[in-house]
Amino acid sequence: MKFLIDTNSLLILVRYYLPFDKNDSLKNLIKNKISIGEIILLDRVVEESKYVSKRIVVKTLEFLLDKKLQTNTNDLFPFPKFFNMLKLSNYLY
Repeated sequence: MKFLIDTNSLLILVRYYLPFDKNDSLKNLIKNKISIGEIILLDRVVEESKYVSKRIVVKTLEFLLDKKLQTNTNDLFPFPKFFNMLKLSNYLY
């Protein structure tokens, strides 16, 4: 199963759970789940995290800044030609 994580979830994780994680096991688990693709991290979420609560998310979870772990949101949308094909199909029927 795959999960999509948002900025608020990362903020709650950093504020309320990680202070009690003395041996970084939770932090390592999150990093591992993102690296194997079970948790999807969008590049826009990382960008938004840079402006929330004095950058606490990206300062604490520094691995989020690694571009290899981020999913590019431009890859999620169909190419523009696809939308043109949809517009043409409306006129065909």
